[in-house]
Formats: sequence, structure tokens, C-alpha cells
Amino acid sequence: MGIEHERIHLETSSVLIRQMPLERLRPMDFWNICTLAGTAPKNELLLVKGKEITLGKEHDNPLYGWDNEYGKKSFAVQSFEASRYLVSNSEFKEFIDAGGYESPDYWTEEGWAWKSFQQATHPRFWIIDDSGAYYLRTIASVIPMPWNHPVELNYLEAKAFCNWKAKQTGLPIRMPTEAEWYVLRDAHLDTDQPYWDKAPGNINLEYWASACPVDHFAFGEFYDVIGNVWQWTETPISAFPGFKIHPYYDDFQRAYLLTQGTNLIKGGSFISTGNEPSGLHAMPSDGIFYQHAAFAISPVKLRWRSKTISMKTIPPSPHIAIWIGNRTLPARFWTASRNSLDTAAELSIWAVKAVV
Repeated sequence: MGIEHERIHLETSSVLIRQMPLERLRPMDFWNICTLAGTAPKNELLLVKGKEITLGKEHDNPLYGWDNEYGKKSFAVQSFEASRYLVSNSEFKEFIDAGGYESPDYWTEEGWAWKSFQQATHPRFWIIDDSGAYYLRTIASVIPMPWNHPVELNYLEAKAFCNWKAKQTGLPIRMPTEAEWYVLRDAHLDTDQPYWDKAPGNINLEYWASACPVDHFAFGEFYDVIGNVWQWTETPISAFPGFKIHPYYDDFQRAYLLTQGTNLIKGGSFISTGNEPSGLHAMPSDGIFYQHAAFAISPVKLRWRSKTISMKTIPPSPHIAIWIGNRTLPARFWTASRNSLDTAAELSIWAVKAVV
């Protein structure tokens, strides 16, 4: 558990390092970034055939797992369409050029509050100089904007983009559910960490210490089904039936389970190692957190998965208060979770279309 937790800290620390002043950093040869750059491919929607799927990890699985990976839940996933590529920097720039950061019409209430507080006019890792030239901050350097790399952003920005795209096309747009992501993954990948001989995507630090072009790693007709950057989902973190909080680390998932605005991210990133690249890994992330992140879009019918967690499933702990009514967290947890604007993991977002 300690080793796997440090692997998570390797990833989240890389996001914090990415926000430090460059003069305090020194690039290292073994943290090589991807220098492949060019024109972004034109995105398109492809059909993904639906199926019945059961999520959750077996307790006799030989590999390590965090407590929220266990339990079981079945879903009947309808056929849907998903974009072939993650949304690129080039594709997201259309949203910026259309005034997406200037209109509250596209943002959720939380999203607009975050944008206004941060005075955001573009994703955190973008840099625009006085001449209007665009650059990208990587972990330890600044490079000319690689327009064919996935745009890296938080959930609130991704959701605003989806809402903008919906208004432009007249179609409902969203990101996939966790179950839909698994259907896509299962259709295009039959191996997992640590069983592959070579990672099939930009993951596990096997290729670069940065994202790469959205059309570099193919999985059949799709690209970046796993790896490159994490993938946001519309599924809030919840507990599968049979879930039990780990007795040695009882507050690892507890705070996430008790807060709103925390969604699951799937697929792993270029720097995900150990348990994180596993298909069964269920990483939560608050929507305000800034990430190494990207997303893909398509028209969809919204279908959210939600669960009700019984208070009986959350044993007493000195780290969490028992609450009733509106289920407000203790102030120290609320402040820590809502104000940690810069704590993150590498993410991406897919959006999908349900075919009815």
C-alpha cells in the first residue's frame, strides 16, 4: 500500500512541479518530453457497440487494489458513439476563440465561480505571450504549442466545452460514464498492466514524460483508449455493493465519497505507474483540480450513474464527522478539498453519443 501510494504522489507531484517557476527547475535527461508536433487530425464519431458489463474487482485478484475497486455492479450499456481522438489543443482553441471563457452560458454554476475566482482565460498550462504566440508548459520546460497534443484541463473547463459544442451543434454533448469507458476499453484492449510486454499507449513512463499527439497510439479505430492522459467521466465516485473501507487506510476514499464534485477518471496517463494503469483502477478527482488533462467529445443522451451510500457503510472515524440533513463535511475537510486548486493527476475527457 505504501509503495502504491507513493506512485500516486509521483504523479500528483509532477502536476505541482509543472506549476513551479522554471528557474527553480532543471530538466533531466530521463524526463524526456515528446517533441512530435504538427497539425491536429480532424475528429470524428465512431460507433461503440453496447453490452452488459459488470464492474468491480474480485477479492482474490492477485494484484494490489484500492478499497473502492472492490465490490460488484452490473450495467446494461447501450450502443453509443465516441470520438476517434481526444480533443486536441487545436480543437479546444475554437472554444476560446468563440469567447467560451467570457460567457457564463456554457459553464456550470461551480465552473463559472471557479473560472471567475481564478480569472482563467485559457487552460492553466497554456502560455500566450505579448505577440499572441502560444506555448505549452510541460513539467520542466516551455515549448511552442503542440496543436495536435491533447488539451490539458480540469473537469469544469471540459464540461463548459461540451456545453458550448452542444449549443453549436444542437446536439446534447457530454463525457462518458465509467461503464461506457469500460465497454470501449474492453472492445480494444485484451491485456493489462503488468502483463503486457510493452505498454500499448503512452503510459507507465515507457515513452515520454509528457503527452504526445492524439493520433500516435492506435487501439483499432480509436486512439488513446488508455494512456497519454487520464480520461474524465460523468460518473461521480461511489461505492459498489460489497465495498469495505480498508482498515489500515480508512480515509483514503472516505473524504471523496462524502463530497460532491468528485468524479472518476480512467485510463491512466504518461506518468501513471504501478496500480494506476490497471483497467480496474478507479481514481477519483475533484472537478476543480488542474491536471495534465485532455478530452474527446460527441453528441450524447445524458445517462448518469449514481449510487446512494448508506451511512452504515462508513464506520466511525476521528477523521470524519457523522452528519445528517444536508450532509455537510467538517470545515477542515471542506476547506482542504475545495481550496486545493493545484493538486491533480493527469486526466483526459471523452464524450460519447448514446445511439437510441
